[in-house]
Amino acid sequence: MALKRKVSSKFSTSERAAKTVRTAPCSRESSASPVPASSKELSSSFSPEFHDSQQEEVIARYQNIAQQSVDWFVDNCLAKVDDERVSIVFGALKNLDNDGLTEDGRVQAFSTRSPSQMRVTKKEVQKTFSQFIQNILDNDPEKVEICNFLTFKHSIGEGTSTDADGVSTARAFGYGHLGAVEDWADVFLAEEFKLKSASPDVNQNRQNIMWSGTRMLLNDGRREFAFGLTVEDTQAQLWRFSRSGIIVSEPFQWIENPMPLIRLVLSLSYYPKNEQDHDSARRKMGLDTTLSPVLDADRSVARDEYGYPQYRFRVKSIDNEKEYEYETIKVLSNLKAKDFLSRSTRVWLVRRIDRPK
Repeated sequence: MALKRKVSSKFSTSERAAKTVRTAPCSRESSASPVPASSKELSSSFSPEFHDSQQEEVIARYQNIAQQSVDWFVDNCLAKVDDERVSIVFGALKNLDNDGLTEDGRVQAFSTRSPSQMRVTKKEVQKTFSQFIQNILDNDPEKVEICNFLTFKHSIGEGTSTDADGVSTARAFGYGHLGAVEDWADVFLAEEFKLKSASPDVNQNRQNIMWSGTRMLLNDGRREFAFGLTVEDTQAQLWRFSRSGIIVSEPFQWIENPMPLIRLVLSLSYYPKNEQDHDSARRKMGLDTTLSPVLDADRSVARDEYGYPQYRFRVKSIDNEKEYEYETIKVLSNLKAKDFLSRSTRVWLVRRIDRPK
């Protein structure tokens, strides 16, 4: 949801260094809510612990989601990708000796044995799947080797998942990002992978991906929507998370029909030539471009004392109609931002940075 900023005349003219700005009306109780530390790595625990305690609530609320057809999802939820671009990638993948497509368009690495039939570890299967994703990126005709802006990348990880009985099992996951990943604010595509498609595997993937979607929207104040992908053996589903709720596609056979997967990856891949192209690409990836992250001297994103990103934004004064620039100092409350169906209320302590010295 786009950030809503309400600024009073007192706020715009005061000489105090720091003020509170709210993204939407917020009660006294919620503005005093505690703020947990942000996770510094992608893990199966999805810290901070404060939000972990609410994972079951989030999952229970969205356990019955209506599924849309794959074609509908691609047409209505993904950024448009030129058919010629898709066709070139499809043809290039067919010409690869390994980890591409067979002549009849199936994913070559899994054309004779599905993930559940491969006698290797889950991590090795995930690596093979990730290589196919990478080959989609590498054979994109719009790809440029040197780009002045961060571009979409795909990585994999492993951890553990705990079921309702407290039993921990190995977990393989992937994620799409734009470079260095410190927490979920840096992730644009969450991905869960299982070797089997039995009900427990599907349910566990579903739970993990919904909580990943929650984390992506919570940890980045700019985020308006994000994407997910779940794979269970030969079937896959596409996910879109936003403040209006969750949209998920019907399961499709990704080995026999990898086209939805190819379109998903290409819809997140951009190589901007200038700032205007860069802003357009970020909007298509679900970012509110009226907020800009504050960068440290080493060009990494500056974070507040809780580990959340700091932002700069401009607000028009109601006194003189001039725009002034502000910078967030720290999050005071973001509990309302954890719910998909919410106004994503965040309360920040901010300071004006364009005043004369």
